[in-house]
Amino acid sequence: MSGGRRAARNTAALIASRLVSAVFSAALVVYAARRLGDAGFGSYSFILVFVSYFYAVATLGMRDLIVRDVSREKEKAGAYIGTASALSAVRGAVSVVLILAASRWIRGAEGIRAPLAIAAVSVLPTALYSPFDAIFRAYERMDYSASVEALWNAARVVGGIAALAAGGGLTALLLVFCLAEAGKALHACAWCSRAFRTGDWTFDPSLMRYLAGRSFPLMIWGLVGIIYYKVDIIMLMQMRGPGEVGWYSAPYRVIDLLTMCALFAAQAALPLLSEYHRRGGDLFPSLARRLLAWFVSAYLAAACLLTVFAAPLVAAVYGPGYAPSVPVLRVLGWSSVLVATSYLFGNILMAMDRYVFAVKAAVLTTALNVVLNLVLIPRHGAAGAALATLIGEIATFAVLYAYIAGHGPAGFSWRLLCAVLAASAAAVAASWGALALRLAPLPAGAMAAGCCAAAAWAAGLVRAGDLALLRRIARP
Repeated sequence: MSGGRRAARNTAALIASRLVSAVFSAALVVYAARRLGDAGFGSYSFILVFVSYFYAVATLGMRDLIVRDVSREKEKAGAYIGTASALSAVRGAVSVVLILAASRWIRGAEGIRAPLAIAAVSVLPTALYSPFDAIFRAYERMDYSASVEALWNAARVVGGIAALAAGGGLTALLLVFCLAEAGKALHACAWCSRAFRTGDWTFDPSLMRYLAGRSFPLMIWGLVGIIYYKVDIIMLMQMRGPGEVGWYSAPYRVIDLLTMCALFAAQAALPLLSEYHRRGGDLFPSLARRLLAWFVSAYLAAACLLTVFAAPLVAAVYGPGYAPSVPVLRVLGWSSVLVATSYLFGNILMAMDRYVFAVKAAVLTTALNVVLNLVLIPRHGAAGAALATLIGEIATFAVLYAYIAGHGPAGFSWRLLCAVLAASAAAVAASWGALALRLAPLPAGAMAAGCCAAAAWAAGLVRAGDLALLRRIARP
């Protein structure tokens, strides 16, 4: 099977898995939001975000490194599994201790210490799952990762809903999550041992030093990324309380669902981008440019529809108590365009072996995001946090695009940038124009999406030659 077809298969597998998982997760989010109330749902969201910071210490950094190295030299898979598992266990245990220690300094955590402690323990099995997931990806069998994650996410959701329905509350819900993470790690371990000829799983001290050292910048990059995307929830909790966190988290879940397709498409394209970059020639810049154009076109259309349908969508999914989430969803919808391109830029830089710059850029833009939240949250609450996210994403796009355009063979040009900006301006004008005309949602959505598609075509983001490029990539 050719590289392009494998990338397409892997993208489809990951997206299909996440779509199935998303259906279950959406049911849980809606049920939890209604069952726990805005304050309880805010506490639930706060715990998940707080613990996610420590996932970076436990899991991030190594996966992409393992994928890159093992995909090139599969005979080393056994050593990577054994060594990375040992390192993940150490990192996971350290993360659990750090969470429990740090929770004592969090304002408002007194009433949620039990569920927070259970969530902390779930970091350990999550860390142990990560090396097996990396091996699946290195062998370009992301359908294995997709199957394992879909199965155990479904178990987590069904168990979580049952726990809430039985009156178990937040503690019982997070206990179900912890058990599901443990089941996922064991399942992946068993499957990896049977599915691939990885050789003996050995521990190599020199490889451990290599993984710890080389993964550190990637870990910092991931940690900064989590801080960047989630710091607003922590700050909302401290400044405005759990109710405001609930109003912000509810639409943020919609955006997470929306941007997952871009995340997995970018991850599935990484092996192909890396191979084309190694070969040289015009395939790497051609693919990088077209991926950017496709990502922007698709997410501009989605942002238009979210702007128009925000009010009925929030009312139908979360209920009338979440009316303050409507403007938040509209603003975050436009940030999804930039989040999608950030995922793509990160994988392009990884393929070019220039990911260290992404770490530096992430640190700067995270600092900007924190400052913006400090200014906007006290005045505007959840809507201010959404606006801070949008401004921060604009800054991230500008920095990464300029760097890639000036320091690599990706072929990013100012002409392409102008096309992206022109299409974006037309999409914003169309969607907000449809709202200003006070049209019904369906005709307003049709008007906005049609204008967005026409703008993308006129700007050259979508063109007839795209199919020819796809056929070229798909050749053996």
